[in-house]
Amino acid sequence: MTSKARKPYLGLGKSLIEFFNAPVRYLKESNEKESAFEKPYLDGEYPTMHFDLPQPDWPSWDFGGDRDDREVVGTGPHCKGCDLSHYDIQAEDCPTDAVNIYSSSRCVHEAYGFRTPQTGKTKTGGFIQVWGDTTLTVNALVGEIVSIGPGRWANQHPDVDVYVNSDIEEHVLLATMVDDLGNVCHETVEVSCEACENVAYNDVLKTAYTRSGHINSGHDDWATCRDTGANLVPDSNRSTANVGSKHDSGMDENYDIWRGYWGHTLGLDAENLITDGYLILEGTYAAGNPNMMLYGSNYDHPLVDGDWTEFESTALLDSAFEGTAAQHTLQLNAAGIAWLNTNKTGDVRFCMREYDYDVADTAPNDGVTALWRYDCYSTDKPELYIDYDTCGG
Repeated sequence: MTSKARKPYLGLGKSLIEFFNAPVRYLKESNEKESAFEKPYLDGEYPTMHFDLPQPDWPSWDFGGDRDDREVVGTGPHCKGCDLSHYDIQAEDCPTDAVNIYSSSRCVHEAYGFRTPQTGKTKTGGFIQVWGDTTLTVNALVGEIVSIGPGRWANQHPDVDVYVNSDIEEHVLLATMVDDLGNVCHETVEVSCEACENVAYNDVLKTAYTRSGHINSGHDDWATCRDTGANLVPDSNRSTANVGSKHDSGMDENYDIWRGYWGHTLGLDAENLITDGYLILEGTYAAGNPNMMLYGSNYDHPLVDGDWTEFESTALLDSAFEGTAAQHTLQLNAAGIAWLNTNKTGDVRFCMREYDYDVADTAPNDGVTALWRYDCYSTDKPELYIDYDTCGG
């Protein structure tokens, strides 16, 4: 006996395998349909299985595979190896060093060569560096950018130097490059900074050591007296020091010049950065309205003849001041702050010179005396006040 058996589940096994191989989220999106297990075929057409599930609306899981298979943004061939790199900085170097972000030169091309960098080309909206038609921009996703400028390798490939706010410990920077073909590259750069503590003037111990005094030079020839020194008298550990110039034709040595020397012990750590500073000197005597100027010095104690010319050429004050029998507050200029930082781990030393004759190299007329005397070894000895950051040096 034969019969024609109906086979309503024809192909069901294969369909279920395909069904369970699909993402599980398909099930969630099919909950409004009839159960595929209770009614495996549609009314009227039992061979047609009920697996017309809705397509998901989430993004494709295809991330492009090989880089060269990705969509090209631009009109020319795809820029292979389109990426960005960067040079990190040490956490304690945030105030002074820049994070350098640069692009591979492979991403900037014209046929098989490289474009010539164009100087002076600008663009608003965070634009930094141009190489041909290539732009490289950097924005802070976390933290704060203080300034951005052309990078140290600008003559080789597009790059920028980024300075971040050192008061913020963590930064996340997003660098974006669009090359001459319109291809876009992104790089996220994380920067960690060591939080700096600022130490103000009142928190700094006022220190002045006793290696103070002056050197006197006397001669009947101005140039010899001033330039090389003659009949030198180094005098250390004085209670007061002289600074000045004098001409008295009635003396055997017609000209006299005095230069004052003193120093302070700083003893800071190498990573400290001095940001400001000033001196307080107590004048005790003045004659002839003398003007003074301050210089750095590397003399040693006790003073010797060779220290006569032991001073730097750069003035540490913005202008000369008139020495009087009163207290003087001397604000150091940028060169003065730099001199402090040069000597911050040990002793910093100074030389005071009379300005109108000694510094100017102008011989005073007969009978002229321009002399100032300040306290250099007593309760009113020179005081140095500094303001510094605990990192950044």
